[in-house]
Amino acid sequence: MFLNITNIFKKIQLGINFIKASNLKKAGKYLEAIKLYEKMCEKDTAEKYYADIYNNLGWLNYNLAANLTNNKAIDNKEMEAYIEKAYIALDRAIEIDPRNCKAYYNRGKFNKNNKTYDLAIQDFTMAIKLGAAYCYNDRAFCFEKQSLFQEAFEDKLRDLEYKGGSNDCK
Repeated sequence: MFLNITNIFKKIQLGINFIKASNLKKAGKYLEAIKLYEKMCEKDTAEKYYADIYNNLGWLNYNLAANLTNNKAIDNKEMEAYIEKAYIALDRAIEIDPRNCKAYYNRGKFNKNNKTYDLAIQDFTMAIKLGAAYCYNDRAFCFEKQSLFQEAFEDKLRDLEYKGGSNDCK
């Protein structure tokens, strides 16, 4: 009996921390949010809701790295550390929940911005298969960069079809 109550309490606490971290993320307090997400990940489990925690952790680390890129005074090693943490977290989110289209989308954006267009196309394709129609435009961009103009054109058309439609993951 006590084990069940303890587990319920831990899940409630995890939910409270998730909401706190999400609010910090929305407020632009990325470092504070990262610390809270990392604390939640200390007890890494394969439970499905951890995929969202890792997805947000990856997104935050990547955005910190992107912001550091714009700051010439920052050491490249610090930026590279955030990039590595981002990729590890996004990979873990997908490992936990292979149907998490937001994690595929975020990893696709990560790969797109790092000019690894073939990997980005793979991630955007998977996110689209899972219902994330908002990926067509990003995938079209990657196709263009690889001189796959017919595929890019088709994705641009699909993107226009889905504007205003449901772009939620299934």
